[in-house]
Amino acid sequence: MVFTVDADAFARLPFLLPLDASLGIAMKHYLDELAAHAESTSPVVKDAVKDEDGPRKWFPHAEDFRADLEKAFMLWDGVRVVHLLL
Repeated sequence: MVFTVDADAFARLPFLLPLDASLGIAMKHYLDELAAHAESTSPVVKDAVKDEDGPRKWFPHAEDFRADLEKAFMLWDGVRVVHLLL
């Protein structure tokens, strides 16, 4: 199978611009904090990590850290769907 690269589509990908890269850093922080918990798949633990003081301390300019994480998860859900379709 041969894939072609659409440069315009590539330029629109998330995590390419500085603000998008910040979302990637915030997501990595969340996943690192989540991995530190024994019950990392628990919805209660996931919510607790999203609501900890760490995100507000490390990302003080984030207006809504929880909503930003949800945007990142929506992106990866979309990537997963496309992957399954290929």
